[in-house]
Amino acid sequence: MKLGRGWDHSTWDGMNGNQFLAIVKDRSYAENVSKTEHLRWFADALAVKDQAEAVRACASRMQKSPQGPQTVRKLTTRKYPAPQPEPPVQSEPEINHIVATSFTKSHEVFKVPSFEVGNQVYFQKNNESWVEYAVAITKEQTYGITLGHAVANGSCRVRIYSGDVKGGYIVLNNTAGLWGKTKEIDFVLPKTDTLRFVFPPQRGVALKWIDLKAKGSAPPTSLEAEPVFTPKIDKTDPRNPTEAG
Repeated sequence: MKLGRGWDHSTWDGMNGNQFLAIVKDRSYAENVSKTEHLRWFADALAVKDQAEAVRACASRMQKSPQGPQTVRKLTTRKYPAPQPEPPVQSEPEINHIVATSFTKSHEVFKVPSFEVGNQVYFQKNNESWVEYAVAITKEQTYGITLGHAVANGSCRVRIYSGDVKGGYIVLNNTAGLWGKTKEIDFVLPKTDTLRFVFPPQRGVALKWIDLKAKGSAPPTSLEAEPVFTPKIDKTDPRNPTEAG
């Protein structure tokens, strides 16, 4: 949002204040707006042209009439199954499987139910947050680390700390909001009893599990320097009428 000389000159996404209010008024019938959009999506999915045009015509009539067309029956609320307990994981002997919600310390995170099965840890967007786990790394060696996660946006990452020593970072690939897992990245971790996973400010991440795989003296994964995000600075002074949008 850019602030200007007044309501008419304040802009948001290319609109001034009056245009924004007009759109809000048009969308005040939220239920009909939702039905209209769903009908349009349905029309786009139809292969028969005449059927698609008929559905679009119905959507147009609904948009013009605040009450919308009368429906024959009411839509019922879909009942989703209650979340089930997460089954025990059958891990390989050399893999230490850590359930994400078993952290011993945390900062700015939420423990919430996962859809259908188990729980997850949600890291808030735009805040640095972290979780810490108790581990038993009795000597320095290489560990492969894999994370089960969900990300709806790209360019996310997590920093790994062994005690207070930063070991590196892992890129969290975009999973389109579904559960996925990272590539296994190998780190040389010193003797420690805690591992901390730090999530810098980004667009929200959910974590389900962490796998640690001991690899002895195997070489660590070669990583590039962690990318640094620098926000674009808007040098326009909104208080100056000649510069305000």
